[in-house]
This record gives sequence, structure tokens and C-alpha cells, in this order.
Amino acid sequence: IIRLLKAFEQGADGIYVAGCKDDTCHNVRGSQIAKKRVDYVKDVFGQLNIEPERIEMFMISREPNRGFIEAAKEMTMRIKKLGPSPLKRK
Repeated sequence: IIRLLKAFEQGADGIYVAGCKDDTCHNVRGSQIAKKRVDYVKDVFGQLNIEPERIEMFMISREPNRGFIEAAKEMTMRIKKLGPSPLKRK
């Protein structure tokens, strides 16, 4: 959680975390823990009136590159619409 928040503190406009889908994952527990952490940060952002959409967890298939590229495109478009993070230092 600290690392996720630190990234925003250091100027990130958005973050996505990639995990593997449960049915294809060799580290299901790690992905579940990461998802809980991302959900926690989303909740904190909501309480602080910061768009929770600035952070997302993507469960990606093991197919080479396909899911990763789509997640990157989705987050890039999302952050472009949201604009700079209100946490960004000036």
C-alpha cells in the first residue's frame, strides 16, 4: 500500500497493477493480495475526493502481451481524460 501511495506522492497521475487470472495463475495468492491493496487505495482516494479510477488492478491472461497491452492502453486513455493528479506536487 505504501508503494502505491508513494508513487502518487512522487507525481504519478495513475497506476495500474497487473496480476494473473485465477484459472491460469501460478501465484493466485499474490494476485489476491495485490487486488485487496488496490481496492484499499481506491477506497482511501474516494474518501479524499480523489478519483479512485486513477488506480486499477487488471487480471491479465497469460497470453503473450495481449492483456498487458490492452491494460496499458485503457489506463493511458483513462488518465488522459482525468488529467493531472491532484496530488502532484507543484
